[in-house]
Amino acid sequence: MMAGTVSIVSSIESDCAAPQNVDDIDLRRDMDDLPQWRPSIVFTDASFLFASMRSFELRAKVCALANSSRTNLSFADTLVYSNALQKCLESTPDWSHPRALQARTLLVLQLRQLIIILNTTSAIETKPGTSSERRYAIISLLENAAATVNLHTALTATSNLALCCSRSDYYRAALLVCHVAYYASRNQGTLSIAPGVCS
Repeated sequence: MMAGTVSIVSSIESDCAAPQNVDDIDLRRDMDDLPQWRPSIVFTDASFLFASMRSFELRAKVCALANSSRTNLSFADTLVYSNALQKCLESTPDWSHPRALQARTLLVLQLRQLIIILNTTSAIETKPGTSSERRYAIISLLENAAATVNLHTALTATSNLALCCSRSDYYRAALLVCHVAYYASRNQGTLSIAPGVCS
């Protein structure tokens, strides 16, 4: 995302229903009715799309605001959207199916990257002294950046490099952690970074 550019996802329109939680094998050309969809805790071929659509409107809204060159989000607005994204994170299904790791990782990443983006502007200020709002932004950014790197690491540990090759959020997250740590070390007393925050 880049400030001043139009958010593609926020302008997408559709005239079809959201995907249901069903397996591809349940769909046939000669069927008259849609198959019974499974509960969200059951992993299917469409589980990623089914779960992702639940937060689509929120993600599109945050994406549009983050891209806008005319809108400067207040701390209160940032907090509201960050909390809403956090609730979506907490409701992400924790499937036990062996094929579910990549799908769940991507669901979590697409939410965490927006929390990072919402807090980046406040967190990377280099002025001496730290307000309570900036401290909150820094802590939120570090927690989500570390989690982002850990998610990619856990996925690549299974020899799955799909997201590593198609996304750059882990790279941005690592650079932001380094940026915050660097300026915190230069401005002693403005921020205490707990050991292991990036483990």
